[in-house]
Amino acid sequence: MENPQQEHWTAVKRIFRYLQGGRVARTPLPAKSDKIDFRGYSDAGSAGDHADHKSTSGYTFMLMGAPVSWGKQEAVKCVAVDE
Repeated sequence: MENPQQEHWTAVKRIFRYLQGGRVARTPLPAKSDKIDFRGYSDAGSAGDHADHKSTSGYTFMLMGAPVSWGKQEAVKCVAVDE
């Protein structure tokens, strides 16, 4: 975001107030900055664990270098059966 407007900063402040009120791991954020750095990362493994044959996916969202949301999901067990 190269040219943040007042409405963007208002949204960021609302997000910060929300995070302060919830049960979130407290990670210090940098002081006021001219740029908003918001990134999302995800990854998935297709039954990479040969012991239980479960696939897993996960994600993390970062705001100004600090994690603000994350999660993972394990899918049901997948096993190929030859007939």
